Amino acid sequence: MWGGGGFASSVRRKYPGAFEDFKRQVSATQGELPLGEVYTSTLADELQIVHMVAQRGIGERGPQRVRLSALSTCLSKWGRSLGTPGRVSICPELAPATVA
Repeated sequence: MWGGGGFASSVRRKYPGAFEDFKRQVSATQGELPLGEVYTSTLADELQIVHMVAQRGIGERGPQRVRLSALSTCLSKWGRSLGTPGRVSICPELAPATVA
């Protein structure tokens, strides 16, 4: 959970409270996180991190892990949560090589 060298680990180092909040939220899942689920951590009044579960498995490069249907579900949930006019969202780029 929250890998070693990518975006998630960078967020973990910069915002350790978000990682602790995520662990607390998912502690009830007792095992594999459900694909398509979204967890939100509030860092400040105007800053949240949205954790999207769209990848099956971790480890060295190999079989494609990002599941597009789960990513689509996550993005839809995230989009619905943005309903406030004027709200700004930033999403890291998904490299084409990592999504199939």
